[in-house]
Amino acid sequence: MAEPVTVQAGDLVMVRRGQTYVAVVQRAAATELIVMPCDPRVPDRRIRIGEVIGVYRNIGKPGTPPKRLRPSPQLRLDGTT
Repeated sequence: MAEPVTVQAGDLVMVRRGQTYVAVVQRAAATELIVMPCDPRVPDRRIRIGEVIGVYRNIGKPGTPPKRLRPSPQLRLDGTT
């Protein structure tokens, strides 16, 4: 079972209600969400928490990777221990 997640306004959620679609959360309450579906053909605006199958959150852009990776004592490149 997945870990519990707090759904916040601005999160993307994947909803399964007859069909599966993606929506942006506008408001979140204890038992339901007010969403704006990304597909304008979907009329649903209120969904139950139980209908959410995935939550996606913007956590910012990735940092810059190091210019060169160097071996550390924990990493051996020759395969010996």
